[in-house]
Amino acid sequence: MRLRFGSERLRVLPRSGLVQLGTVAGVTLALGSVSLVYPFGRDQGIYGLLARTVLQGQTLYRDVLAGVPPMTVLTHLLAQLLFGSSMTALRLLDLLWTAATAGFVYLFFARAFGRSWQAVTAGVLYSFLYYTLDFWNSAQVDGFLNLPVAAAFALAATALASRRSARNTGWQWFGAGLLVGAAVFFKYSILALVPALAVLALVVPEGRKRWNWRAALVFVSGSACLCIIVLGLLGASGALGGFLEPWLRYGAGYVRVGSAATGPLGALGQLLDRCLLHPDLGIGAVLGLPGLFASILLFVRGRKGTRQRLRMGLVAVWAWLGVAALAVLVQGKLFTYHYLPLLPPLAVLATFGLALLLEPAVGSLRRDWQRRLLLAGLAFAILASTSYPSRFKDLLRVASGAEFAPHFWKRDLHETGDFSFGEQMVVADYIRDFSGPADRVLVWGVDPLINFLADRRSVTRFPYNHVLISDWAWEGHRAEFLRDLTGHPPELLVVTHEDATPWQTGRDEDSFEAMMGLAPLRQFVTANYELEIQIGRFDVLRRIGADSAAEASLRGSALLAEDLEEAVGYVQHLDTGRFRVVAWPGWDSRQTAELHALSRPETVIEQSELNRYFWLNRGDVDALMPALSIWVRFDERPFARLSPFSYQNDAEHFEADYYRFTLLHTCQNGRVLVFAVEASPGAEEPG
Repeated sequence: MRLRFGSERLRVLPRSGLVQLGTVAGVTLALGSVSLVYPFGRDQGIYGLLARTVLQGQTLYRDVLAGVPPMTVLTHLLAQLLFGSSMTALRLLDLLWTAATAGFVYLFFARAFGRSWQAVTAGVLYSFLYYTLDFWNSAQVDGFLNLPVAAAFALAATALASRRSARNTGWQWFGAGLLVGAAVFFKYSILALVPALAVLALVVPEGRKRWNWRAALVFVSGSACLCIIVLGLLGASGALGGFLEPWLRYGAGYVRVGSAATGPLGALGQLLDRCLLHPDLGIGAVLGLPGLFASILLFVRGRKGTRQRLRMGLVAVWAWLGVAALAVLVQGKLFTYHYLPLLPPLAVLATFGLALLLEPAVGSLRRDWQRRLLLAGLAFAILASTSYPSRFKDLLRVASGAEFAPHFWKRDLHETGDFSFGEQMVVADYIRDFSGPADRVLVWGVDPLINFLADRRSVTRFPYNHVLISDWAWEGHRAEFLRDLTGHPPELLVVTHEDATPWQTGRDEDSFEAMMGLAPLRQFVTANYELEIQIGRFDVLRRIGADSAAEASLRGSALLAEDLEEAVGYVQHLDTGRFRVVAWPGWDSRQTAELHALSRPETVIEQSELNRYFWLNRGDVDALMPALSIWVRFDERPFARLSPFSYQNDAEHFEADYYRFTLLHTCQNGRVLVFAVEASPGAEEPG
């Protein structure tokens, strides 16, 4: 079998490299435009918040805990500096970042194997494979590191193809080392690139010498130089201890939790299985496997005169693929976005496969326009078989105004089993509506995206609670967190339900259950916070006395008195002597006396007391809740939105524990509600 590679017969683009690079960039921008309307996922929310804290004057690692390398946060910081503090800002940067990455994939291919349509195809394939992934798996760390890695391989390919001595190509190897060092500070799992490329530099002969020690040492020096620079900057800012802390305290424990498989062969099998069967990743794998076969043929049957250059390029691709696969395996999770480092070498291998499959058809065509038409038809056929058509429709709907972006973000396609962007957006809107810009908000969960969307700071350097509730958590961190919380209590506390991630924490408890298991935290919260509203999986609690309710009560004291009189008259009209007044925090002593006078011989119940029973599901509240209750809020917030329990079915009923509350009467001014209390239909007796 004769395999032609890089031949003039297959060239369908002009000879100018700038035109070819422009083609790669233009196609990337077109493909990636679908991502501009994507919301954040969980990880993007965490990194975006970390970047915002840096912009607000805090020092990363020292003032805010971050379990990720610094380049991740710097990328988000760059997006916010260039395009503003929004989700679209990161998507814009990701689009430009991906276009640059695709350009370097093109340059690597062109330097390693010759300038031809295959180099353009490799760059375009990378963008195509990248943007088949959804909002959750794009704009991720594992994708951002592809830019310095691809640039490093492009420089290495230039050096490998050069016939000059290592002294003249030293700057290329040094630059490649700097870039690989930068990639390591995106994700430590890519560290194996340092020895891999060092060996590649070593085996390229220098004159009559068998080993090119000079090139290898220059490359390693570049990586070490970048490492020294980063560690020096961290030390100068006082953040080096905080940078090392996560890995010294719990790095190994995190990697062990949820390990992908037992043994290297089992892990490799799972990697291949997921890569082939995943609806988006499978495209790259299916295209790349025949390309791997084609690359082996090229290595064995390379054309005379170009065999050495060709073989070194192929070895570089295989090293790239092997290190990327190792980076996926060592993380032990096999998340979809962990596979992103595989996409550039898969794009290169897929190009080999396409060249092998299409050469007979393309070679039989005599005119360039016929070849272009054939390739364009093939590209559209592949595009139509993916999710791209529906995503372009979504983009057009949002861009044209046919659908507002917030409505689009609330769709089910932006949800996972333990994440809903729509719910978090509603929680963030609520926080903005009912808190001030200076108010602090603590999200007890793994979704500080709420802080980012609401633009509210936290009170602790722990942006999420995995480091506090996991099997690998450190008691010192828990003690520090409790000191921060009790020393500077946030105005609002958001507690998450149904967010258990045992593959990361090693525990099956969600955040609410984890809080119940931490006695000091549970006691502090139940003594100082009232449950204000439930939104989906989130409980929003307010610190007792933190909402300036006293001022609001002074403005509306006359209206409140009218509503109380109306409520008591309504209850007495029902011919029952048993009722209680449930009073929200914020009243003053005079109003408390008025409530006691109105409700004699019964007493006033503080809402925080009910909270401890209902929210903690203690069950037996017969002594507290008689058949009727008058619910009073002293501030001016609308009562219907601020029931302490989530309404079910309609606005007149809600259930809490074993009890069903039915709204009987809303007083004229909306400050007071009257509820009937009964056991929930079909519920077992409490206790």
